[in-house]
Amino acid sequence: MDWVALTPEEWVRQHAVAYLLETAGAPAGLLAIEKAHETPAGLRRPDITVHDRSGAPWLIMECKAPEVRIGQGVLNQVGRYARALRPDYIAVTNGLQLFVARWDGEAFRFESGFPRFPQEAEESR
Repeated sequence: MDWVALTPEEWVRQHAVAYLLETAGAPAGLLAIEKAHETPAGLRRPDITVHDRSGAPWLIMECKAPEVRIGQGVLNQVGRYARALRPDYIAVTNGLQLFVARWDGEAFRFESGFPRFPQEAEESR
C-alpha cells in the first residue's frame, strides 16, 4: 500500500470520493484516482474518473485545495480532459465550491445539483 500525504488538495479529493460513493451511488470498483488515460492528444490524468458499467468515463472531476479559486483556468483544465475523454459529466471542486456540468450532445451545461450514478437500466451510453 502506498501512503499519500494529506495535503489540502488530497483532503478535498478524499471527501469527493466519499461523496461519490456514499451519496451519488457510484460503485467503488468504477472509480479511478489520478488514472492516466491515453488519448490522441496525449495523457490525461483527471483527479477522479467514474466509469459507467461499460467502462467509458461517466464523470471526471478535478479537485483543488480550498484556497484555490475555481476560475477559468481550472474550468479550461477539466474541459481539455473532457474533450479527450468524452464523459457525460464534468465536475470541479475546492471543497468550498462545486461546479457540475452535463454534456447535452452539443456542449457542457452547468447543473444545479450533483448527478446520481445511473442504475443499469438508466445507462446513458
